[in-house]
Amino acid sequence: MLDSLNYSMLDVYPPHIIDFKKRFRRYNSNYIYTFTYKGIHFNYYLLHHTLTFSTHTQRILSKLNVVEDDVDVYLEKLTSIIREVVTIKIPKLNLTRCDYCIDVPTSSSEELKEIFNLLQLHHSQFKYIRVNQIYDNSRYLCTPNSSININIYDKFAQILNTYGYEDNRFKNVLRVELQLKKNKIQKLYHKFNVQRDVRKYWSKEMLQKLYIDYLEEYLYKRRLL
Repeated sequence: MLDSLNYSMLDVYPPHIIDFKKRFRRYNSNYIYTFTYKGIHFNYYLLHHTLTFSTHTQRILSKLNVVEDDVDVYLEKLTSIIREVVTIKIPKLNLTRCDYCIDVPTSSSEELKEIFNLLQLHHSQFKYIRVNQIYDNSRYLCTPNSSININIYDKFAQILNTYGYEDNRFKNVLRVELQLKKNKIQKLYHKFNVQRDVRKYWSKEMLQKLYIDYLEEYLYKRRLL
């Protein structure tokens, strides 16, 4: 399924943003302003007149199991929230990040621990990404400028460590995540004419090509040490 989806809107000026001075807070000296509303995190870049926003499909849809047929409802809800933030006509949204993931339930904490023990046997580098730090309950491959990251982790532990509460729906759940960053999405557009449209990425065809095929090579075809 799709998890995190980020977008950008160009040519957005402060008068286009409803109650800009009241709602948005300056983030740093580079004229970046932030605002979180209904589960969406907005960043406004004043010098570039650009509004970016980060969404999570599960939060927008209020459901755990997000499927291909949910795209219309997701876009309707997303558009409705954006209309409560800006006054201008909403253009076609440009996708700047797309995270695919699958949640794999395991039978026990022991089984989950054994999976991470096996993952440690994989090479520390895969293609151009590599493991920078080793954790007991996660496996994260990236580089500072990488366009694709692999993140495999204990979802229950991640929620506890990040948000400080226990979500038993994710007890002993392994999340297998592939993060497509802005550079990758731009490359797919310029090299293969893959439109930066969420509908394009929200499909079984793209899930197979970008997520399953890529992770299959890493998890199953790459030799263990």
